Amino acid sequence: MSGASDGLYLCLQKEIFHAERATSAQLWVVVTHRIPERDPARSAETLFESLALTQTRHRNGVLLYLNLRTRRFAWARDKGAQTALGESYWRELSDSFREDLLSTHHELALRMAVRTLGISLARHFPPEDNGL
Repeated sequence: MSGASDGLYLCLQKEIFHAERATSAQLWVVVTHRIPERDPARSAETLFESLALTQTRHRNGVLLYLNLRTRRFAWARDKGAQTALGESYWRELSDSFREDLLSTHHELALRMAVRTLGISLARHFPPEDNGL
């Protein structure tokens, strides 16, 4: 990663930061170049478990996994996020993200997906006062 790509990834980090400030949900984005990628959904679920995203208070952890070589991706989400947003929401978000991956730079597609998801999660899981 270098040059313009560094700046785009920094923007993605900022997008994740802003999304997480607006919600009690945890949001992770994992980008890989691994090949061959047999099953991105399985990779996403494995990472989701290893990052302990199933241990959030409201079961609202979400992970977006993207393989840049294959342009295949998967969402891993806990029960709270799945239930609150519903299956049709996840289908629509996936369809939009897939289209964005084809029509724009992957970092911009990731930023749009994170922003959309952050807004949606904030409606169902507002930030909690952590005593600070």
